[in-house]
Amino acid sequence: MLTAVMVLCLAQAAPVKIAVPGLSLSGIETKLGEAYVERFATLLGRDPGLKVTTKRDIEQMLGLERQRQLLGCAENSLSCIAELAGGLGVEAVLSGSLAKTGSSYTVTLRVLRTNDGSEIASASERLKNEDALSDWLEAEAPRLAEKIGRAFGRTTKVASPHVERWIPALVGGGLLLAGGGMQLGARLDAQRLEDGVVPQAQTRQVVTGGKTLETASWVLMGVGAAGIAASVTWALVGGTEPRVAVVPMQGGAFVSVGGVLP
Repeated sequence: MLTAVMVLCLAQAAPVKIAVPGLSLSGIETKLGEAYVERFATLLGRDPGLKVTTKRDIEQMLGLERQRQLLGCAENSLSCIAELAGGLGVEAVLSGSLAKTGSSYTVTLRVLRTNDGSEIASASERLKNEDALSDWLEAEAPRLAEKIGRAFGRTTKVASPHVERWIPALVGGGLLLAGGGMQLGARLDAQRLEDGVVPQAQTRQVVTGGKTLETASWVLMGVGAAGIAASVTWALVGGTEPRVAVVPMQGGAFVSVGGVLP
């Protein structure tokens, strides 16, 4: 029983194998069309739930001549594409067309199961120019990857709590409390001076100490606020670990939060 459960878990965790042998091109140079396909395949392969096999991979594994023989059965034959993909042991194949009319492009993408040729996902759009085409491909890749994952009952992107992203916020909260405590101490010293309860001989010492305490409190509160802001930003946009820099200044401090967004 335990073995069966482990096998089932491994099967669900395994990435979906999808082949991208190429698109049918019309009115567009072969090299340019293949470049678009390669780019889309690369974007698709960024999803950890997918394992993408491109045309170049197919050529290396099957040999260019064998590929031509398979594709020679019919230029747009779905059975031919399924045969090619089946030989690679993939579960799905991406097919479709890319056509250029004037300055506009029409792109159609279809994802088919290799076992029965049924369609599991599709997308089609008419774009005004090359820039619009590139932007659409960039945006469509993750959407199509998500559809493929759902069709095979697998989660293509595993959400991670990223607990470490909230460490700066926890530290920042502590620093805010510490800074608030110092602010309270400085205010109490100021109140003691106003009330005249501080001996004359200690007045200068209390004033100096109060100013130092107040400056330190502003520094700690600034760093604390920066830590909380860094955690919130890190949690929302991801990317690399944020960096916090503090430069003490007269009457306070300059705080800088930096990092690299994804």
